[in-house]
Amino acid sequence: MCSKFKVIGLIVTVFLLLVFLFNFAYGNPLLEVIPEKVIGVLELKDTELIESLSELDLAGFSPGGKGSSELQDYRMTREEIKEELGFDVLDPLFLENIFSGGAILSCLGVSVGGVPEVLLALSPSDSHAFTKFVGAIEVKKDLEEEVSSYKGIDIISIILPKEADLEPLKSISYAFLGDTLVIGGNLSPVKKAIEVFQGESNSLLENLEYKEQKVKTSKKVEPSSFFFCLFGQKLHQVLDELVEVVEEEELIKALKDSRDSLEDMGTISGVGGYQEKQFKTYMIAQIAEKYVGLLKETDISNLQSLSMFPKNTFFYLGGILPLTWEEIKEDYISEDLQLDLEKNVQQIQEKSGVDIEKTIYSWPAKEFSLGFFDTSAIFPKAGVIVGYSSEGKLIQNLYPALENFAPMMGGTLVDNQYEGINYKSLPNPMFPLGYGIVGDRFVLSSGIANIIDAQKGDMTTLDKLEAIKYMLSFPKVFSLLYIDMNSVSEIVGRFMQMSIPEIPEGAEETEGAKRKESLDAILEGLNSLENILFWAGFEENYSYAWFEINYK
Repeated sequence: MCSKFKVIGLIVTVFLLLVFLFNFAYGNPLLEVIPEKVIGVLELKDTELIESLSELDLAGFSPGGKGSSELQDYRMTREEIKEELGFDVLDPLFLENIFSGGAILSCLGVSVGGVPEVLLALSPSDSHAFTKFVGAIEVKKDLEEEVSSYKGIDIISIILPKEADLEPLKSISYAFLGDTLVIGGNLSPVKKAIEVFQGESNSLLENLEYKEQKVKTSKKVEPSSFFFCLFGQKLHQVLDELVEVVEEEELIKALKDSRDSLEDMGTISGVGGYQEKQFKTYMIAQIAEKYVGLLKETDISNLQSLSMFPKNTFFYLGGILPLTWEEIKEDYISEDLQLDLEKNVQQIQEKSGVDIEKTIYSWPAKEFSLGFFDTSAIFPKAGVIVGYSSEGKLIQNLYPALENFAPMMGGTLVDNQYEGINYKSLPNPMFPLGYGIVGDRFVLSSGIANIIDAQKGDMTTLDKLEAIKYMLSFPKVFSLLYIDMNSVSEIVGRFMQMSIPEIPEGAEETEGAKRKESLDAILEGLNSLENILFWAGFEENYSYAWFEINYK
């Protein structure tokens, strides 16, 4: 990859990373330069500079030499970034200056070439700090700039190197509108901001729907760190207009597919922030009328897996399946999308030899869940619990595929019985599997006996956990995720000890020692977490979702 292109990517990465670390406040004056009609907005406000950013390490991967499939790990420290860019971009004083008034990142539309028109608005306390930053990079990387004027305001465009191959993005442009700095790809988004600044078009402050979404979400997370809003119908409209003007057939198809998939998409908005020992976000989404009745009828009692997985389950992902595959195909998937799905399924079937629609899609109903439990052995136990529309379809369509799969696992299926329940098992010292019908659910698990005990009431079950009770206390929950990070840390630490030998004294500078130091830092971070929660549900005429990271 061209070194200049890598630098551009680094600059963008650093700025986006920093933007996400500052706090949000309603009524942000930066909205005064954002056009009223946008596809999406991320609004943030700075309250406190995180000084540790100046010690930030950026980790990444780059391809090895020709003919090598290995990836080479590298880190960039603050000094290395300074050397690469010719400017100390992680200087706390510089960051405090640039982000003193917060930031707004918005997408105004999509260009004919399919590139999003992105506009970033900032309010630096000293404009000279930014121009000094730009000048240093231009000198260091031999970049040129052009100055143009639009409605009496100068726009500076940094010309991107041709070898970067970023067509149709040819430059990064910026302008100062009073105390506000606007930055955009090419000239178009910056010109639109100038028109808003001069009163020739409305700002986002005039967008009533944007205000309504803020009001609806603002009280859910206090204090909040950010607010975002994505206007689904605006995005659908933009894509529809692009389909009519682009000429490249491949791009036309991609745009049509994207447009069709967004036909029923409404506005999505959310708010989030840090509280004491917790990070949480709340999101809501408008849904089409045809889905409202469906979601209203969802019944959390269908999620029987919560009372079938044992209490020591440390990872659980489950959701209600309100429709069968046949019902989804008939009423909720367009003909064009069905054709694309059938084409993709056909390709998978040709490679795998498995009839995907018959084996996987034909029988599931009511619920699907995945869980990992019991960390006492080297590998935790895993289980899948799925409802079914017909026991006959399940046995006829899925069981033969499982029987054919057994020899690939190096064994032969054996008929077993436990607590009066018949099931088939595949003896395997490392990862024994069993499957069968438990109650009225299909179970595939390496700990099927534990699931049978839990279902019969002989073990305390997952639904007794306070975190699960907490999530289920919200209205009409239809999907949830639970991760106990204490167990995750235990497993990660166990495998780290197995994979990394003890480092002898005096060998602290070796690659092995540095790798151990990095992994120890990861483990320390994991040990600081209590759990991760996500749940989604239906309320009034919209769907909602919560996401929480809880710290110790």
